[in-house]
Amino acid sequence: MRPEAPILGIVLVVYKSAADTEAFVRHQLPKVHCPYRAVVVDLGSDIEHTRGLAARCGTTVCEGDLDPGQTVYFLHCQENLGYARGNNLGARVLLKHFGGITALLFSNTDIEMLTPDTVSLLLARLESLPEVACIGPRVVGLDGGDQSPLYEPISLGEIICSELLSAAVCRRYLSRRAQRQPNLPPEEGYCYTVMGCFLMVRASDFTAAGMFDPHTFLYREEEIISERLLRLHKRAYYLATAVVRHYGGKTIGKYIPDHRVNRLHFESSCYYYRAYRGATATQLGLFRLAKAISLTRAALLRLLRNACGRAAPPGAAGSDRGEPPATGGGECPAPLEKG
Repeated sequence: MRPEAPILGIVLVVYKSAADTEAFVRHQLPKVHCPYRAVVVDLGSDIEHTRGLAARCGTTVCEGDLDPGQTVYFLHCQENLGYARGNNLGARVLLKHFGGITALLFSNTDIEMLTPDTVSLLLARLESLPEVACIGPRVVGLDGGDQSPLYEPISLGEIICSELLSAAVCRRYLSRRAQRQPNLPPEEGYCYTVMGCFLMVRASDFTAAGMFDPHTFLYREEEIISERLLRLHKRAYYLATAVVRHYGGKTIGKYIPDHRVNRLHFESSCYYYRAYRGATATQLGLFRLAKAISLTRAALLRLLRNACGRAAPPGAAGSDRGEPPATGGGECPAPLEKG
């Protein structure tokens, strides 16, 4: 029997994450109870890898027209397009072939839906609020902490000041800054951004906004799509009753070195603040200086820690406890990292 015509399109952009992809297709997609079609965009791999992964997921690679009898399709892309361009590619394919799609869900594959009917809850609330174009669930990490939402934009001045503080103070400040009531679960309602690892948009508003901005490779996509939707007088909404767990950081931590993560986050931040928040050249210059100070301090702290570790005799306190190295000094992680 041919599947029912979809009202939801699901886009999964993957990069060297075959096990997570197979697990998501087999164990998370069955939790979606509305008619849907899903596209897995396999980036930075050869065609044989994509074909093998598609076969293990019980489907095939799309190399022409889509088979309307399938619900999951694989797209092969040799180039690593990044988050924005990869998701745009999947969205365009779905919208081209299935005109009845009214909403798009962009999801990582390291996600577990914890509440029954997570997707249906999001879709129903989105349909009931015509002023909302973007909606997301409560996203909790492995530590049980909330990763979403961000209620108001964080100014470049706040970012600059946080870069000049220690990494711990920086993370603590931005975490508290993102919350209305620190130490309490986030409040349901309108917000500035929701987490990009599980993000639903109204299809018509998403296309009217120009989709994700292709000028970023990774980071700041949530803030940018919110800004694009705000230009259409559309808002983002946080739905606390729908909950997902984000395992997080598997691809970035494994395949992207720290220095490149730092550079990608910095470049995307500069672009976001310049193109969407009106930052001046002077402000961006101060941001660059603060970042340089932050990274230099981090490097000096690592050298000092390494020197102290070599000088400590065997059995000395702290010399052999398996303590992790410094993780970047003043480098501020993205407030809404998709990981």
